[in-house]
Amino acid sequence: MRIYKQKNILERNINYSNAYGRNLLQEAIVSCENTIAVDLVNKGIDINHQDKKEMSPLDFAKQIKDMEMINILTDKKSKF
Repeated sequence: MRIYKQKNILERNINYSNAYGRNLLQEAIVSCENTIAVDLVNKGIDINHQDKKEMSPLDFAKQIKDMEMINILTDKKSKF
């Protein structure tokens, strides 16, 4: 999550996506960086963003069976 630590990217565009179309939240989830993922959610990152394979952050959390992130993302979605 080297890119997350580059504060200027977050200040310019929290919804930055890489060459695969993944945003920082998706990268945090697949890296098992839940503290960073929660911080990004709280900062307002797009939790519905889909990468080039149409995978959302919730899809990644389900794929790796991360119940904490699944609960956080579904709770956040239910508040909209």
